[in-house]
Amino acid sequence: MATKGGGRLAGNMSKLKKAAKTIGAVAAATQVWQRGSQARAEMRRNILSKPAADRTDDELLLLEEIMIRMKFVAQLSLSKRLDLCRVMGYVWHPAGTEIFRQGDVGSEFFVVLNGSVNVLIKDPVTGVDNVVATLYSGDSFGELALLQEGNCRAASITTKDDSEFLTIGSDDYNGILRSVNEKQIQDKVNFMRELPLFKGIPYAVVQSIAYVLVLRDYPRNACVVKQGSETEDLFFIESGNCKMVREVEDEGLLRQTGVLSDGPASLLHNTKSRSKGINGVPPDPPGFGEGDTEMLSAAEFTHLDGSPPRDRPATGASGESSGGGGEG
Repeated sequence: MATKGGGRLAGNMSKLKKAAKTIGAVAAATQVWQRGSQARAEMRRNILSKPAADRTDDELLLLEEIMIRMKFVAQLSLSKRLDLCRVMGYVWHPAGTEIFRQGDVGSEFFVVLNGSVNVLIKDPVTGVDNVVATLYSGDSFGELALLQEGNCRAASITTKDDSEFLTIGSDDYNGILRSVNEKQIQDKVNFMRELPLFKGIPYAVVQSIAYVLVLRDYPRNACVVKQGSETEDLFFIESGNCKMVREVEDEGLLRQTGVLSDGPASLLHNTKSRSKGINGVPPDPPGFGEGDTEMLSAAEFTHLDGSPPRDRPATGASGESSGGGGEG
């Protein structure tokens, strides 16, 4: 007669067999998908190696499947995307390859199909090339030289990994993409020129920065930068908002602020403290003293659109204008 424990063991073995079958089926399906994906990728490479005139409509639609995932074609119609699929080329470079150097004459626009590249700009004082951005699959580069007179590259590009690229010649770029990319870069320039950080920066410099400014989308509650990790990126919030959280390991400071005894909520009881440390209030913004409580008016930012700023009246201790004139 079977024991109760033996029955449980048999039941567990049955479940394990079913789980093994499921895992095997998933693994087999994954292998089929990978083989199919690799086959489609190889087919696309073969299509891209053909002359433009030899590509069939079905082949263009197959190429268009990867185009719709590219950021730079987001504003293009289907007919424009198919036009690009007919004329674009393909190139592969191993890691460490210099695609072009700052100052070279440019004749092609590039889209990162797979891999990543570093964008480098030469320091005018030291002559050292500094990495200012890294571009990944779906990102594009090379358009600035095609948009500017003289067609000189504003930065150097080097592959960070083995990388595949789609390429578009200058004539095809001008005929299909120029107007779209001009607007994208101008939108970036307009965004940056509204930021106080770029006040007084020459337009050409801002335009060069716009060239390496990449839009990244983050879902709600995503960690953008983790405390203690190294980052080479500077972030500007284009839309939405973010929360900054700091981990404190100083037990003495945590005890002093009451966190250890009363929990994090204790920090809310002393938000006006001018003491240093976790509970310290940030310093006043430039132009504001402790007695200056007047809010900035919109007129003070008119210089951001090219008009000269208007002075706001000085304030005395009472908050009233300290000027000596009467009513006008």
